Amino acid sequence: MTKISYEDNTLHIGSQKLDLPEEVDTIVEGNQLIVVLFAVMGKPSQIKHRNVWAFDESGEKVWEIEEESLPTAADDKQYIYLWEDDGELWAQCWHSHEHRIDWETGELIEKRHIR
Repeated sequence: MTKISYEDNTLHIGSQKLDLPEEVDTIVEGNQLIVVLFAVMGKPSQIKHRNVWAFDESGEKVWEIEEESLPTAADDKQYIYLWEDDGELWAQCWHSHEHRIDWETGELIEKRHIR
């Protein structure tokens, strides 16, 4: 297994160092991917609505999460939590929707309202 660590906007995958566009908030490992949630809440950001990216163990970006399509204010669409539950990858948006994410593509494949 490859050693994974991060500090600020730098992700270390084994001996590789990736400089990323935003500070790393959370990483989840699974399905031979390293999935990164960027800390963009309250900040101007070019990736604000697609702030979950997946990398393979060689450091290549595999996908960016699909942007949520709800008709809501632009600031409400960023993802704020990322986790794995029983082999499934999940992210929560600021406006209280949880999304199950396809590990291979980053597509949103299930939505739950939690409020």
